[in-house]
Parts: sequence; structure tokens; C-alpha cells
Amino acid sequence: MSANDDEIVQAERHFGVRFPADYRHFLATEGSMSQFVLPADDFLMIHAIAELVEVNEAGEFHPGRHRLR
Repeated sequence: MSANDDEIVQAERHFGVRFPADYRHFLATEGSMSQFVLPADDFLMIHAIAELVEVNEAGEFHPGRHRLR
């Protein structure tokens, strides 16, 4: 299920970040994704906006703790 702009903004406020434009577009048009990705046959899961807070509070992601260099 895709997300509306209010849901996206609410999640951004919760995490204190602004999502990249392409991720915002994905959330608004697709919403979530679970599939195997070729050629490595890795499993990719992108959670729906309604699950972001719960999944991230479970310890899978901590904003600001892991920064790309």
C-alpha cells in the first residue's frame, strides 16, 4: 500500500530526517517491496511507511549512529 504525503512527513519528523526524493517517490507510488534480486539472488525488503517506526525501534536502524563516510 502506498503512503500519502502526510504519512511520509510524519515518519520524517519521527526520525528527524528528510527522506531522499527517490525514496519519497517510492513510498508514494509503491509503498513497500519484498523480492529476490538477481543476479546474487539476495532478498530485498523495503518496509511500508506504517511499519517504519516499529521496525526501526526494534533496533534494526538508529538514525545518526551509522553514517556513510
